[in-house]
Amino acid sequence: MMKSKLLLAALAASIVFSANVSAGKPVGIAKGVMDVSVKHDGKTVKITRNQDNKNRAAKLNDELGGGSLTALPIIETQADDLTAYIPTNVISITDGQIFLNSRLFHSGIRPAINAGLSVSRVGGNAQRKAMKSVTGQLRVALAQYTELEAFAKFGSDLDKATQAQLTRGRRLVEILKQSQYSPLSVAKQTFIILMANEGYLDKVEVEDVLKVEEELYSTLDSEYRDFMDEMIKDKLTDETKEKMRKIFEKVISKF
Repeated sequence: MMKSKLLLAALAASIVFSANVSAGKPVGIAKGVMDVSVKHDGKTVKITRNQDNKNRAAKLNDELGGGSLTALPIIETQADDLTAYIPTNVISITDGQIFLNSRLFHSGIRPAINAGLSVSRVGGNAQRKAMKSVTGQLRVALAQYTELEAFAKFGSDLDKATQAQLTRGRRLVEILKQSQYSPLSVAKQTFIILMANEGYLDKVEVEDVLKVEEELYSTLDSEYRDFMDEMIKDKLTDETKEKMRKIFEKVISKF
């Protein structure tokens, strides 16, 4: 019931412009009208087109109460071909893209986000400093894993270093899987990413990674709530990481 109320609240604050390929060019913002007026927080907001004739999200000035409109386009690509999306006008109104891949989806990786093709123009500036401390290493490791996984399918003999990267990569993929309607706090995300980055999951069987996650989150909720609130306020210091490692060791000792 609570999830339904949150969804309805989000939809109440959203305006959806449908421009399906199969429907042709509809009348309105997707066709290229000069101005579009919409209601936002009880105020009328006008979205205009810039000189390049491209739609943009809008920001209210201080006299109108401030705030902004966020553009969240959803685009279907044919056969996961990203090049068909790049030349569209839509790219001009976004600060990046989250690229969902059907191959990943059907292989059980959900949300099926392609980490290599998903980008943000604002980068780590929009991240909490604690999260920023761990995601750089995660992105590099995932990119290496994707490349090595394709190579390993040829059945070639792999050296220990390559095998270790594949082992780490498989567990990184597992921790990025997320059940529907199961959001995680920034603190918990930071914990599990650091835990995987530092190799605490390397000796855990892939099918048991979820059990370790659940034990970690349960331990954090029952014993370390104050620490979670404190550690996300700034970047991870050596002292903070050492405290986190002790929690990792406590959790992993149960498996």
